[in-house]
Amino acid sequence: MDIEYLLFLQSVREKTAWLIPVFSKFCDLNVVLLPAVCLFLYLSIDKRAGFLSLFCFNVSEIANLLVKNICCVYRPYIKDTRLNPPAKSTSYSFPSGHTMYATSMYGAIGAWQQKHHKWITALCIFLILVTGFARNYLGVHTPQDVIVSVVLTLLCMLLCVKLADHIEQHPEKRMPAVLTGAVVGIAVLVSLCLKPYPMDYDADGKLLVDPYKTQTEVFQCIGKWLGFLAGFVLDSLVIRYEIPESKPVRYIGGTIGGLLCFIGAIVLRKIKTLPLGAHWGGLLVYFIFWFIMIAVIPLILQKISERTRHTSHT
Repeated sequence: MDIEYLLFLQSVREKTAWLIPVFSKFCDLNVVLLPAVCLFLYLSIDKRAGFLSLFCFNVSEIANLLVKNICCVYRPYIKDTRLNPPAKSTSYSFPSGHTMYATSMYGAIGAWQQKHHKWITALCIFLILVTGFARNYLGVHTPQDVIVSVVLTLLCMLLCVKLADHIEQHPEKRMPAVLTGAVVGIAVLVSLCLKPYPMDYDADGKLLVDPYKTQTEVFQCIGKWLGFLAGFVLDSLVIRYEIPESKPVRYIGGTIGGLLCFIGAIVLRKIKTLPLGAHWGGLLVYFIFWFIMIAVIPLILQKISERTRHTSHT
């Protein structure tokens, strides 16, 4: 049924070729734009909502790569050569990473606004559905990939909300929770590097999926996670960031922070060579990047806000 559905969408795609770049750009834009939007939310609108959205994003990405690299399910066009997508991926298929990114961030934003602006919640749900459909339309994921992605992400979001609420009620458990999160992330990294992977080749003698490339994504993901945690610790113990009262500082600073996050994410995706190699270099670069986003930028805004407040009172 899943292959027949994708073949049907392929026939539709052949008649609506103009939609291919639209859906492709939309899915890729989600990956780099949504974290920037959530960072802006963290810096300028609602710190807790922004934190939860980024927390859900990180946990969902770890869950996605864990399941993806344990199951090692090939893309549908590898299973059935009748499928001919406009672009092919170098990673495994199950579950859909793009769908999980969209569900975690649109879902967090939608949940945040469900009591105040239901139209935003409805729009977020619609964009999640569009993302999932787009992955099917482009022929790179089965319906199962998408459905499981949404369910798994919702479970991750529920876990994140419960953990965040528990830590808020019991501040003394903040550091043990952070250390546990770091250990879990490192354990996922080690286990996915040590496990065996299928070594199947195509007719040209190339690996269907190169384990080194899939592990590169894992190193980058854990780098993001550890940078996020380190930034959270510094903020909790030292910075204690509060959204600036001054609207220019709040919105201009948040916009600059969001733009830096957006541009930085695009640049990092395009870098081909890193010091220490793609694995450890990727982990280090993404660690530094997200530490700057969560700790350094809020610290700068905090200092500017304090100086502005002091100037206004003198």
